[in-house]
Parts: sequence; structure tokens; C-alpha cells
Amino acid sequence: MGAFEEAVRLDPAHAPSWTGLAEITVLSAHMGMVMPRAACTAARKALATAKELQGESAEGLHVEAFAAFLERRWDAMETTYRRALELQPDHVLALGSFGISLCARQRLDEALPLFERAREADPLASFPYTLAGWGLLVCGMPEEALRQIEDALTFEKEDASAIGASCIANVALGRLDEGIAAGERGVAVAHRAPFFLGVLGWALATAGRKDEARKILEELRARPAGSPTAVSEAWLLGALGEIDDAFDVLARAEEEHQGLLCYTGLPGFDSLRADPRFGALLERLGLPTAPATGALP
Repeated sequence: MGAFEEAVRLDPAHAPSWTGLAEITVLSAHMGMVMPRAACTAARKALATAKELQGESAEGLHVEAFAAFLERRWDAMETTYRRALELQPDHVLALGSFGISLCARQRLDEALPLFERAREADPLASFPYTLAGWGLLVCGMPEEALRQIEDALTFEKEDASAIGASCIANVALGRLDEGIAAGERGVAVAHRAPFFLGVLGWALATAGRKDEARKILEELRARPAGSPTAVSEAWLLGALGEIDDAFDVLARAEEEHQGLLCYTGLPGFDSLRADPRFGALLERLGLPTAPATGALP
């Protein structure tokens, strides 16, 4: 983020720098590194400056839609992504991000062509494969997801997002040792970022390694007061059987508009699904409970 801030300071008339600043701000919020509400406000100011300088752009619309996702303004998000793709049909970021946002709403059949178009637009990048993997995970298809994730890692071995998804997919498939190894690697690559810590803790707790999982829980809870809530902390607590505490974490995440909360089909939520509070959460988020259909070729 600092590089974009320096870029707009050095050349405040360079529209792409303002769009880049908006994008990294929203992405940081999506990953739980900064608070989403403030991030969306700041991103919109940057996008307004970019639009004044260069007019409407697919890149700017992609970021605007991303912010709408964080704010759970589903109709606005969808309209904005579609407009971005009208302007630039091969915009890889918009294709992949729109695809996974549809998966959050269990619309896999609509998401799959978007993932395919993203791969065709940039077949040597890890990003399209990573997002397809996450989308399939969200839609309850870990085996198919893992194939996409493995492809992503052939292009970029240090893709933290793909490594984290590998952990989740392997644990969901019962491959606990592989999942934990990926979780440990993800924590290292992501410099112990809270979401990745929680994913590893969940994997350890699922494997019955509860003492190690609790050490990670202690590390998450030792963060400064006011830090963004890590949605994966709820997964960890659920795997430890501490269901009430898990829902307390989800309540904080909901209030903060944490974007990762909206991927409710992920396996990390499985220990909480039977609780009536989970169904109520889905209703408040405006998300469906019916499973998705479809599969990648």
C-alpha cells in the first residue's frame, strides 16, 4: 500500500496509481488486514479521483464491485462486475473475482465460465487457477478445487492464497498431514498473517492436535486490541468444540463486514453448520443455503 501512496504523492495526476491504491486498500480489507468499512470509504475516494482523471475504466469498476462485495450489496456488486466486463471482456481480475463472488452465493454454474475465461486470458498466471480453486471449495468440491490449486502452484510456488486453499482442501479430504504441512507453509509465506494462522489452527484441531491448536489461538488473541477479526479463528474454535466462542467471533466479523465471512460454504464452517445460529447468519448475510451444482472439465 505504501508504494501506491508514494506514487499518488509523486504524480497525483496518474489515474492508474489512484486505482491501484483503491484496489490494494480493498484487498487488504478482504484479507482481514485492515477494517473493511474504513477501507471501502478510502477506496471510493481514490476511485473518484481516478475517474475524474481518466473516466470510467474496467479496473476501477472491478475495485468498486469488490468494495460492494465487502458491503454485501449483492445487486450493485453484480451490476458493476458486468459493466467492467462489458468494457474489457478479458479483464482477468474482474473475471476471477466475479466468479468467486458468485460462488459465495452458490451460483457455481455461472461462475465456471468466468473462471475458464480468466484462465484463457492469462493461462500462465496462478491467479485464475487459485480463484477457481477457492470457488470450488466454497461450493463443496474440495477434490476438484485441489486440482486447480495444484495448477496454480506450478506457476507460483509462493502463492500464499493457493497454499492456504491447499491446506483447506486437503483437510476436507481427510489428508490431514498434507493439510497441516500446507498450513504451516502458508503461515510462513504469509508472515503469520491472522487468517492463515487460524487456518493452520483449524487444521491442527481437526487432526486432534489440540495443544498446538490452542497455542495458535493464544497467538491470535494476543494481537492488539481493535485488530480486525480473523474469520478463521471461528473455525479453530469450532474444531475445538468451543461453539459459543466461535459464534462470538462470527458476530464480530459480521459487524466489521469481514469479506471472508461470506464464503460460508468453506469446510472451516462445517462444525458450526448444524447450529441454528448459522442459518440465521446466512439469512442476515443474504446468502443461500442450497448447495451449488457444476464441475470443471
